[in-house]
Amino acid sequence: MFPFPKRATTGAAVVAG
Repeated sequence: MFPFPKRATTGAAVVAG
């Protein structure tokens, strides 16, 4: 779902928000 693991952390927060 995310191109990079670092993006997963930020992306998850945005999606959750």
